[in-house]
Amino acid sequence: MRLRGALIGAIAATASIAFAGSASAAVEVGNNCVATKFLEDRTAIQLTRSSSRPEPLTVPADGVVTKWRVNVTLPTAQQFPLQLKVFRPVEGNRFSIVGESGVEVAGGGINIFDTRLPVKAGDRFGTAGKVLFCDSADPGDLIGRVGSVLAAGTTSEFDNQEEKSLVAVTGIVEPDADGDGFGDETQDFCPESAASQSACPPVIHQATLVFKKGAVLVLVTASARVSVTVGGTVKLPKKGTARLAPVTRTVEPPKIGRFLLKLPKNVKTALAGLPAGKSLKLTAKATVTDAIGRVATANENFKLKPRR
Repeated sequence: MRLRGALIGAIAATASIAFAGSASAAVEVGNNCVATKFLEDRTAIQLTRSSSRPEPLTVPADGVVTKWRVNVTLPTAQQFPLQLKVFRPVEGNRFSIVGESGVEVAGGGINIFDTRLPVKAGDRFGTAGKVLFCDSADPGDLIGRVGSVLAAGTTSEFDNQEEKSLVAVTGIVEPDADGDGFGDETQDFCPESAASQSACPPVIHQATLVFKKGAVLVLVTASARVSVTVGGTVKLPKKGTARLAPVTRTVEPPKIGRFLLKLPKNVKTALAGLPAGKSLKLTAKATVTDAIGRVATANENFKLKPRR
């Protein structure tokens, strides 16, 4: 039997970001308006809004709020302590507060604050504390408010309502492909795996197949510690396919992993009966899993010939 060849594959960090489902990017949710009034010790949410504003009122897809913004034209010397609140609808004007930022202090101008709050599609944003509002000419812009600062975990009816007003807050929502609670664009530099938020380390692996009497020997090297499973199939003449039992080992540089795939009896018999110049098709498959759970596979076809 004669056999020699190589399987080469890689698990590598890429410049682009892959997201679960359809590709998406960060989106601003809420009201990017300029506040001209405020109320002390309140919790407020936008209940309804006219369709004329460009930013969505509710979170369009699951993700993570990584920043929130409040724009103010009130005197620059005045300060407005407030929190971003994440509201989840219950029924009608009843909402549960499912997340909140730390208390921040806004002043005159554009205020941008960092945070990290996982959100679900359909959630919406409001604020609590010294709540800032924008005037609107549209009666469809309706806010709901309560006369206290509600904490996360609270469910309340927002029946205290005011027309022609907008809650002055915008949340920046980033995708979270691996569900680790970190935004994929600015907080998570390895969106392929929830096991790491640092840059995904590239892992290169190579597998070479060589002859060994009655078996196929696969030699595997890798640039980092990986778990490797090597298996294969052989197509038999007029008798279907024979499976080479897979072997799993850990390969860690600088050592070479040795994977011995024994040829079953029907393969040896088929080889012995092959006419001169004929061969059997061997399909070898190496599956590599790195330390943060990324998986790569490499497949290659080879000709398996009897020794004469």
